[in-house]
This record gives sequence, C-alpha cells and structure tokens, in this order.
Amino acid sequence: MIKSLPVRWYLLKIIVSLISFLLALFFEDASRQRSVILIVLFALFIIWDYVRPTLKNRWPLFLLDGTIIFLMEYYSKFLVNYFFHLFYLGIILEAGFVLERWQANTVSAIIGITALSKFIYALIVMWNAMTVAEFLFNFFALAFIITLSNYAAVQRESRKEKDELYGELLEAYRKLRDYSEKVEEASALKERTRIAREIHDTLGHRIVSLIMQLEMVLRFIRSKDMEHNQEHSQNSGIDNNVEIKIQEMVDRTLQEARAALADTRSAINALKGRESSGIDAVMELARNFEKNTSVKVDIKAQEIGLLPEQSVVLYRVVQEAITNAVKHGKATMVKVDIKEEGDKVIFHISDNGTGGEYKEGFGLENMKQRVEAIGGKLEVSGGEKFTIHGGFPVGKVV
Repeated sequence: MIKSLPVRWYLLKIIVSLISFLLALFFEDASRQRSVILIVLFALFIIWDYVRPTLKNRWPLFLLDGTIIFLMEYYSKFLVNYFFHLFYLGIILEAGFVLERWQANTVSAIIGITALSKFIYALIVMWNAMTVAEFLFNFFALAFIITLSNYAAVQRESRKEKDELYGELLEAYRKLRDYSEKVEEASALKERTRIAREIHDTLGHRIVSLIMQLEMVLRFIRSKDMEHNQEHSQNSGIDNNVEIKIQEMVDRTLQEARAALADTRSAINALKGRESSGIDAVMELARNFEKNTSVKVDIKAQEIGLLPEQSVVLYRVVQEAITNAVKHGKATMVKVDIKEEGDKVIFHISDNGTGGEYKEGFGLENMKQRVEAIGGKLEVSGGEKFTIHGGFPVGKVV
C-alpha cells in the first residue's frame, strides 16, 4: 500500500534542500547563465516534490527526481558536488517510507546507480587511491541508506500485517459474540416457550376447568333458587339472603378465575415472545378492570414493539398501579398514558383518589425493581393525587 508522509516531512525536506542548494551554489561560484540553469532545475525539483505526492506516489515518478538531480550535478563545475549528492539520499529515504518494499528497492537501486555514475566515471578516467576511496565511501554510504530504507519498509509491512491480524481477530470476536448472543437468545426463547406450554397445559386448563365448574354451580344454584321460590314463596327471608350471598360469592370467585385466566394468557403470550403483546395485554387489562369494578380506566397507548421482558414489566406496573388506586386511594377513575419518545417508552399513571402520603410497600418496591432491571426508572409521588411516572429503553434489556 502506497502512503503519504506528513506535511512536516516535506517542509523539513524543502528547508534542508534549500540550505544544501545555497551552499552548493556558493562553492560553485558559477557564471550567471549556469547559475540560472541550476536555480531553474532546483525550482523544478521543489515543485515536482510538491506535485508528486498528489499523484499517489507511484514508484516510477521518483525516477524524475533522480533525473533532475543528475542534471544539477551535470551542470556543476565539480566532478562530484556533495551538496547535490545529498538530494539522492533524501529520495531513497522517502521511497523507503512511502512505497512497498519491492518498489522502494527498485527506486533505491536505480537512484543509487545514478548517484554512483560519476564515481564510476572517475574510476575509469583517473584510477588512483583517492577515487577508489571516494567510490567505496559513497558506495557503502548509499548501501547503508538503502538498508535503512529497506528496514523502514519491513517495519511498516510488519505493522500493517499486525493491524490486519488484529482487525481479523476483532471481527472474529464480534462474530463469536453475536453468535453467542443468538444462541443465548434462542435458548431463552426455547425455555420461555417450554414454560409457556407447561403453564398453558397445566395451570391454564385447571383455571378453565374451575371456571366451568363455577358456572355449573351458579346455574345449579339459580335453578334451585327458582324451584325454592315457587314452593316456599311465603318462607322467611333469611334463607333468601343466604342464597343471595352464596350467589354473590360464586360470582366474585368466577370473576377472579376469569381474571386469573386472562393474566395467565398474557404471561403465556409474553413468554412466547410476541413483541406487541405488552400493549395488547395492558388494553385488555384495562377493559377487564372496568368490567369487573366500578372504576373507569382512561387509557391512551401507542402501538410499540416491545421485547417479551418489557411486555411483562409494563403489564405488571399498570396492573399494580390501578389496583393500588382503588385499594388505597379510593379512586373512581384512573388515567393511563403510554407513549414512545425517541428510543424510550414513557408511561404515566394517575388517579382521582384521596392521594396524601404514600408508604412504599412490597408492590411499589417490586414495580421499581422490575423497571430498573430492564434499564428504566420509575418515580412515585403522592399529594393531591397518586401518580406513577417512568420509562425504559425500547428493545434493550440490561
């Protein structure tokens, strides 16, 4: 992967190049014409050094840098101008940092041969100890720079490989975590389904059987009562009062059994994982409560997709609240408002009862714990009227 160096690297390179060029120009003591040629070539070198990174630093483009430096050396009056020679080292180092290793090695080899070309020429025309020493010194200096450049490329590739392996490891961990969550959710759903089936097959059937038996008892009492009235219309009213009380008790027991059956069905629906069962169950609860008592329940509820745990919690909170309103506050009307605001379900329950100071018993404490268990919050306040306000995040169980 080809990358770019930070801007400060290019600024530093320009400053060092400018200082080296000015020193080279000072020692050149060149004529006006040659000075202009060298200045123009250096300006091209700086401009190209700014333009090249915008062309994605493709490795053949580095060869143009070497060509410009070679031309500056060509117009120098010295066989080798070491200040111009420093530019070669900068190009080799930059290639090692921004190119792939094989590309950097290719550029380094070509630039290195170009840099040594004048020393090779000097060996050919003037073979002596000085030219040999200069050649060997520059050869080993370039070899050191190329080795350093290659080491930088190896380190970068090693870092890249580690980053890729770390990314793959993170991705594998995420997949494993998602799979684990799905398995856990499937296991929980399977267990809830099993429990719901057991409740339906045992408790549900027993309650239905109880309701049928109570209805038979009630019909039997009413038929016997009619026969008794026909035969003993003149008897004392005491027996009639006893029979009426028995009928009322059976009626209440029948109503409680029907309510228990409705609660059992709501719990079964929640366990089976129907997301909208919470709202439906609450609406059904309000209707049954109005039917079985003289209390009016004014409920406003949006259709909200809930998790099974949230459905059960919402149902139990409303159930406890309207029961408390009648039992302790002597209310005749309860208002229930359930709505979705952003990523939260907000509920507000109030009544027209006596209000006053309230004592947090088991029911209220249980409500708070249920709501907090799914990441929500519940507040209870007394005063002129009893109110319960709270909420929890949609689709997120803590």
